Amino acid sequence: MDACRRISLLSLLLVSGSCLKDFTPGDPPCSSPLDCTPERLGSDFSSLRVCDPDTRRCLKTSCGNRMPDEGEECDDGNLQEDDACRNDCTAIRCGDGILDLAAGEVCDDGNEDDDDACRADCRNVASCGDGVARTDLSPEDEGYEECDDANISNIDDCLNNCLAASCGDGFRAEAEPCDDGNDDPT
Repeated sequence: MDACRRISLLSLLLVSGSCLKDFTPGDPPCSSPLDCTPERLGSDFSSLRVCDPDTRRCLKTSCGNRMPDEGEECDDGNLQEDDACRNDCTAIRCGDGILDLAAGEVCDDGNEDDDDACRADCRNVASCGDGVARTDLSPEDEGYEECDDANISNIDDCLNNCLAASCGDGFRAEAEPCDDGNDDPT
């Protein structure tokens, strides 16, 4: 018998005669998820559930194995927090509290509220004149908005500095016969 046939026969005997309970993660290689089942590998390896298509080795079902498992939105297998998949295997999204510049976010305050410093779309920072009055600030805070009607008119109920129109503010609102900018009635 020539050397090639002896090696082939020896390999066949070794593979067919191996005991699955003696499986070591990575040996033998897997070709599908069906190769990584407790029935095939034995109960000692019940946490091995997925076959890595690149390395052809059975991997544990856990976040970071580059295979999206049940309950995971994504799994890129890296430790880079600012890419499309977080380290906890959740996909990036506006409102997750992590600024994603690559996704076009200019802010992300960890909520979906539109009436605070960061708009609900995470693409706009709150500013006077954007049509949304901020409710997260007190009147003495810089950036406080009592109103925000998204226009530059000073003769309506909301001035263009996002404070409510009032007598003595220097702007003659629709309901005022006059307004000279002071509190003196004469």
